[in-house]
Amino acid sequence: MLDAPQGGAVNFFLKFLTMKLPMLPKNSARVLSLLFVLVPLLFISGCGKKVPLRGTVVFSDDGSSITSGTIFFTDGKNAARGTIQPDGTFVMGSNELDDGLPPGDYTVYFYDVTESAPASVPVSASPFGGPASTGPPPMGGGKPLVHPKYTSAQTSDLKVTVNSSTKTMEFKLERNPNL
Repeated sequence: MLDAPQGGAVNFFLKFLTMKLPMLPKNSARVLSLLFVLVPLLFISGCGKKVPLRGTVVFSDDGSSITSGTIFFTDGKNAARGTIQPDGTFVMGSNELDDGLPPGDYTVYFYDVTESAPASVPVSASPFGGPASTGPPPMGGGKPLVHPKYTSAQTSDLKVTVNSSTKTMEFKLERNPNL
């Protein structure tokens, strides 16, 4: 029989894997021990997969496309971003421009959605609150087109869940009331 663990969990685990189980044939015990190791590895290897995600951004009042800026998804640990194209579409990426993002619950916010926005966010921009939350003027130099609440992870009311079945999303944003 198996004694209480002495010398730590590793020794206990090794003893368990090599012990003989009297009720099973000789090879069955080895197969069972191997399954005990491999099955958890299968579950672990499934973690960290990214979900490819694309979508559109439009104004809520008339459905017209928002044609510039950057969209961010953040959960406080993971972040992804996508550049809003002239037709209002975006593709999310976390390490690459279009590699998707891990499944999870996210806050969505936008950066530099202005009359004349740059093509992308500078590399120094933080995806966890972003430059917009610290109050710098928009890089494009134009007037902000969307409601200010959408420009920071702390103030955005856009919350989404991304899972393996999520393929596309549409965001309908309020216009800046000060325009």
